[in-house]
Amino acid sequence: MKSPYTPTDAIPMTVIMSHGYAGTRLEKGLPALALAKSIAEAGYHVLMFDFRNSGRSEGKITTVGFLEKQDVLGAIDWVQEREPSQICLIGFSMGGSTSILAAAEERAVLGVITDSAFSQLSPYLKDNLPVWSRLPRFPFTPLILLILPRLIGINPHRVDALAAVDHIYPRPILFIHSRDDEAIPWSNSEGMWSRHPDTFELWVTQKAGHVGSYHMQPEAYTQRVLAFLSKL
Repeated sequence: MKSPYTPTDAIPMTVIMSHGYAGTRLEKGLPALALAKSIAEAGYHVLMFDFRNSGRSEGKITTVGFLEKQDVLGAIDWVQEREPSQICLIGFSMGGSTSILAAAEERAVLGVITDSAFSQLSPYLKDNLPVWSRLPRFPFTPLILLILPRLIGINPHRVDALAAVDHIYPRPILFIHSRDDEAIPWSNSEGMWSRHPDTFELWVTQKAGHVGSYHMQPEAYTQRVLAFLSKL
């Protein structure tokens, strides 16, 4: 008997997975390989890659989505050059926000799944930079935000997944977030979902850390992902 989630269209579906900040394609804390295995066993193709300056990829700087968007678009092009494919993006934390940015520009993407994504980089950094820098909010946060664009050549205001979801709609997005995420508050996903709740989906879990929902509920998580893919 076929899995109820197995794609039946002649054109295959490829799921491109994007990891989080300072991580790699393996996302060992998730663990991404276990999720990828379930997706592949359901009949989908899976592509996992390392962002620039991560894992086995070259590069000396991470821009938290600004340039990483081009990495996701490059992954989509790589898939399409080898075999025409329907595309779904799955991203974790920074990878989720970056997947939204890429999908807003690439119509070949039929849907997006994000786990613990932030909605806007600039206000997120303003509120949460002490969590990552481990420095007191004052005077370091305003100083870092002033120096950052000149130092690494990015404009944090352009990493705006909240605005990007409007360009994805009416294509679907599944937002996954733990209410107890202390690194990126779940209100980030809620805010993006609320832009188009008629098409977008939001699954809020409990008692999981940042990108920790799969580890807490692997079967439920996998079922949500496969059910979403089956509707594309």
